[in-house]
Amino acid sequence: MKFQFSLSIISVFVLAGCGSSNNTSTVSSNNSSMNTPINDAAFSYALSANRLQEVDFDINLDVLIESTNPQSRRLMVGMDSINQTQSPGTVEVDTTNDKLIYRSIPDSSNVGLEFRNLNTGIKNNGLRSKEQVDIAISTLSVVDTWVINNQEQYLLQYNPTTDVVSLSIASLGFVSASDDAYYLKKITVQYTEAGDLLVEVYEASRNSTFASFSHLRFIEGLLYEWSTDIWSEGVLEEVPLSGGPGWFKAIKDPQTNLWMYWRSSYYNAGFNIQTPNGWIQTYVRIAPEDGNPDDDIAMFNQLKVSSGGLENDVLSFDLSQDALTRLTFYPSALSGWSSIEAPLSSAVVKNLQDWNPTNESVTLYETTAGELIVDNGFIGDSISTTVRPFNVDDLEGTGFVAYVAESQIMIPTNYRDMLDSMLTSFTNYGLSYKHGDLTELFTEVLGITNNLHRLFNQFELNGVSGFATLKNLRDVVDSEMALLHSLPSLFAPSMSAYPSVNVNDLPPVVIGGNSLISLATSLTGSVTFDRQTQSISTTNLSLSISQTVLLTQGASYTLTYGWFVDGFITPIAQEVPVLYQGGTLTILGNQILTSTPSNANTYQLVVNLSKVNETSDLRISSFTVVPVTAFEELSVELVAINGLLPTATYQASEGLLITISYEDIEAPSVNYLPQGLSFNGQSGTNVLVIPLSEGLTIEGLLSDFEIVDNLDTQILFDLSQLTFGGGNIGSILDLIVVGTYTYTIEDTAGNVTVLSVIVTDDSVD
Repeated sequence: MKFQFSLSIISVFVLAGCGSSNNTSTVSSNNSSMNTPINDAAFSYALSANRLQEVDFDINLDVLIESTNPQSRRLMVGMDSINQTQSPGTVEVDTTNDKLIYRSIPDSSNVGLEFRNLNTGIKNNGLRSKEQVDIAISTLSVVDTWVINNQEQYLLQYNPTTDVVSLSIASLGFVSASDDAYYLKKITVQYTEAGDLLVEVYEASRNSTFASFSHLRFIEGLLYEWSTDIWSEGVLEEVPLSGGPGWFKAIKDPQTNLWMYWRSSYYNAGFNIQTPNGWIQTYVRIAPEDGNPDDDIAMFNQLKVSSGGLENDVLSFDLSQDALTRLTFYPSALSGWSSIEAPLSSAVVKNLQDWNPTNESVTLYETTAGELIVDNGFIGDSISTTVRPFNVDDLEGTGFVAYVAESQIMIPTNYRDMLDSMLTSFTNYGLSYKHGDLTELFTEVLGITNNLHRLFNQFELNGVSGFATLKNLRDVVDSEMALLHSLPSLFAPSMSAYPSVNVNDLPPVVIGGNSLISLATSLTGSVTFDRQTQSISTTNLSLSISQTVLLTQGASYTLTYGWFVDGFITPIAQEVPVLYQGGTLTILGNQILTSTPSNANTYQLVVNLSKVNETSDLRISSFTVVPVTAFEELSVELVAINGLLPTATYQASEGLLITISYEDIEAPSVNYLPQGLSFNGQSGTNVLVIPLSEGLTIEGLLSDFEIVDNLDTQILFDLSQLTFGGGNIGSILDLIVVGTYTYTIEDTAGNVTVLSVIVTDDSVD
């Protein structure tokens, strides 16, 4: 079998403790297949007690997935949310005969559960962090400035030379690492030399009972890496019950498209290898620095095998036995058996609600005394089988609780020579592999076991590989932890190095401002203005931008046009979105813009590049004046609105400018309040007849009138506006007499409303 990995991915960073599956300890030399026991005390020290054993195959990075609320002290835990949409398996309970009969055990893979959970958690954090950067690019109008928003502050930076964008986030009031509580996050996004988008995230948080430091590196489909250190009580622990240092790194070989992944704590390590037909998982027991210093990598005690698609765990066995191999296999990966039978009295009763109180109440039975019943009725040694309910997941990563069955048989030979015996046993039992050829899979497994040291040495953490001793590993982990812990000290100087501004006090949008992407040098051609229709065509305009970290492959982009006035942008149209698939982004204009502004101002046609989102588009460029083909100035009267006659003047000056001016063509209205009558200049002759009222003065008469102008301008009364019989009024205190008063009201545009007020003597003797 030929098995090759070309591990050339850049340096790494990131995860949590890992475990062990048994306490047997051996040391193995690269030049020998012999296995030699090491000192038990030294080995137990290297494993840091048995607590790590409990988390071997049941890992979920809740601290990573919910990193902004890291109150859990668990670093590696079972799935917290169970979506019990699938059956855990069926059990027939026979109380009369003291028997349990299990059937329909679902597919499950703890190797797959770990891999999917870790990769999904890292991916979700990486994509969310990238989205935070995208939103900052679209909403912050300043760079190299701390922007305060509620209880956090944001610093957006971009280096156009290296094409690296970064976003720093700090809790408000952060001063230094000695603060009692803080939250810090630094996100950088860049392209690697190979052209892959790399998201890197540092986080540090602390309160009175908890401290967390982490570093994530993520290239979708290629690199998933997370290193972390978690303390309880906010301080470093000698025995880190809350998690302590940990590391996870998964890489896909670009030549074979097969995966390798590594996970380690401060004490031990393990790694998984994907082959063409399956997955091989092993644990590495690294020699303590005070143990056998002449030995290199110490021990590969146990191998576990899963199917190629991680549907099922298949088998596992010990690598240290000389003449006898205990082979564990998983019936769910095999066909040819009908049921698993066990004494009911041997079972421990559990309930589905033990995993999630909101689940349906379903009784579950756990037993270590089961026997696998094969279809062909083979009568030989019974196949000892354990059945337990566990957290599992399907291939989409949906978690549920299901029965997991493990069967054991003894192969009377060393594992290196057990292929024929194993296949003979499986043939006798009538068991066949559901996911491929078991012979091919096991041949790959043996090939891997003969090259474990070589493959292990290909793992690289921050430029270091070949972990010969525990001290060698710890030196690398210590260096990484120092890097993680340096985040607060790196943040502190930047708080004073850059100015700060409240988000409500951000400067208005300006043309060319926040030029993370400047369209001025990316646009070619110009828009054209049609004098007949007053429309604007973009068909001669195009955009071309070389690959940049500010563009996301798989996202769609568009040019958004708008009117710019007084620091505000009113969007009016967009080009058809273009899916960006790497390389140069090209958008061709193909719009006719007919929307015109409606306020009395000068408008400038501008454009920006937008990333199309489901909810709202994100601006990722500066606003740029749209170039326009030269034309002669044009003025056009528009439809009158509210007594105003607008005129639009179009100019090819600094792009396309539209100036809207208005002529007031509506005279004021005069309302006579006692009778609810209204008069204006457009209604012809305005006549109001009122009876003479004893003691009514000019001032009293005028108080019954209300003047309303369409521009809301105040029209002040002047005595010259009121005449009687063609003559002037002497004083507003004069009494009203019988006759005709003429009331003339003029607005600032010269529009006049004239009202004749006829006073009659209707008194009766």
